[in-house]
Amino acid sequence: MRRNDIRQYRQLPASPDHARDVNRSPGKTGHPSRMSATGVSRQVDRRDDKRDATSQELVRQGTASQQRECSTILRIVAENTRAFRFLEVGPLSDAELTLRLARTVDGDIDKKSVATYHFEMLIADEVVGGIRFRAENGFDVETYAGNLGYNVAPRFRGRHLAVRACRLLMPLANAHGFVELWITCDPGNYASRRTCERLGAELVDVAELPQDSDMYHDGERFKCRYRLDVCQTLEHH
Repeated sequence: MRRNDIRQYRQLPASPDHARDVNRSPGKTGHPSRMSATGVSRQVDRRDDKRDATSQELVRQGTASQQRECSTILRIVAENTRAFRFLEVGPLSDAELTLRLARTVDGDIDKKSVATYHFEMLIADEVVGGIRFRAENGFDVETYAGNLGYNVAPRFRGRHLAVRACRLLMPLANAHGFVELWITCDPGNYASRRTCERLGAELVDVAELPQDSDMYHDGERFKCRYRLDVCQTLEHH
């Protein structure tokens, strides 16, 4: 990545929409990529209220010492849950490939989904693929879904665009405090496995998908789990 493409990432104000299209027409503020600061607070509060009602009932059922311990844990979890904010990201590019932020999607506790950036891959203003960055971790992300997912149009394959796109996202991952990222793929998806290897990711193991997962219902059974060192990838890029 060129030096002037590694810009200072700034926090995006929150949005009232669960999914945000950053290329939509500007609103009253004139900033299409900036959203209302009150929407997500309300949305998070609704999720928190639902979770907190159940959690507080469990706390009340314990002994005094268990209540203190649970209350501390719940406070830490609540603070971490509310802490996430999307960062403002300009176009990221190397000599040929550009990543353009298409939208951001908030995490949903009930759906076990996490906050995610969705980027378009472009070459000469033509969309040639896409890449998503799940910017929060959890068991499902680390074991089955992965932090990074990508797709490249058939006629543009063989040019290592997925590798290059992943590398372009390393400054953003670093800005969010990641020291490692997870990439998963089907054992038989040799193209994706080669992408992981070219990135320098380490194959940790192969996880069996649970029968209640969407991927299992789509016919998948196993996921190769690759671990990518963010700092090492930045240094070698």
